[in-house]
Amino acid sequence: MPIEAPTLCPRDALLQDFEGELLQQGYAPSTVHKQKRLFADLSNWLQTQELTAGDLSFRLVDRFLRDRRSAGFARHKPHRTLRPILDYLNRLKL
Repeated sequence: MPIEAPTLCPRDALLQDFEGELLQQGYAPSTVHKQKRLFADLSNWLQTQELTAGDLSFRLVDRFLRDRRSAGFARHKPHRTLRPILDYLNRLKL
């Protein structure tokens, strides 16, 4: 019996596609890793807030970053740090 490849959940598929885009754009692997982790954190945060990527606004991005800082994560420059993720989601019309 052939072994089937594991099916990716939608978020994992998005993360893989996002990783590929960043690598094609010339981002360093360490930066790609950090961006993927930030993307996953944003996705988890949206889920806990019962929101979708389509709900994102500057106000929600600020709230997400404030929540991250409150949780002990390093300070990020708000929109600059998330720019690759937001650009990617915008291109997908999410």
